[in-house]
Amino acid sequence: MFELVGSIGDIRRSLANFNEGARSSLLVHRVTSLLVTTKNWVYDPHTSHQRCFGPSKFVGYKNMYIEQYDKIHDDLHGSETKWKIEKVVGMPFTSDTDLITKLEDWADSINPGVMNNITRSKWKFVSLL
Repeated sequence: MFELVGSIGDIRRSLANFNEGARSSLLVHRVTSLLVTTKNWVYDPHTSHQRCFGPSKFVGYKNMYIEQYDKIHDDLHGSETKWKIEKVVGMPFTSDTDLITKLEDWADSINPGVMNNITRSKWKFVSLL
């Protein structure tokens, strides 16, 4: 099974992998599914706008890639990654109205309009410092 992240560096690597895969993958259905179903988002203010968000259920695993995630996503658990990311970062996922617009802009750069009909109140964020 895949190993959970153990450091901020691990989270940043998986965050970069997600963003690279989301923009170049033929697995549009998997990326779209992640974008519309994710509740817990990791935000890295130290990266470019194009790479700053990732779903916790993806970036909570070390060295995860879209192609791997697509094959094994049914066996992965978002509650485990949420807990582990909170432990590594040292803070819980919380609501953050300032990040909602940033998340929508970022998602539009991957798949325009994908977040248009999503309930924004479900989103929780944790920021990497």
